[in-house]
Amino acid sequence: MSVKFDDAIKLLIEEGRKKGYLSYTEMNQLLEDQFIPPDRMDQVFLALEDQGIEVLDDGEAPAEGVIAGEEDDE
Repeated sequence: MSVKFDDAIKLLIEEGRKKGYLSYTEMNQLLEDQFIPPDRMDQVFLALEDQGIEVLDDGEAPAEGVIAGEEDDE
């Protein structure tokens, strides 16, 4: 793997560990200045999965400040 590719994966893992997940939008923002060929994206998703980091659609990601599993039923 190239150094830039390794750095991109490390960045995603670092950010994903903070919350336990990343949204596709967050991934795009973190990688916007890095080019990852489509054929290597599988490696990115596998690396995140190996670290226990879920990749969620933007609508599935909990709102900031809301703990997963807690809902306000009022």
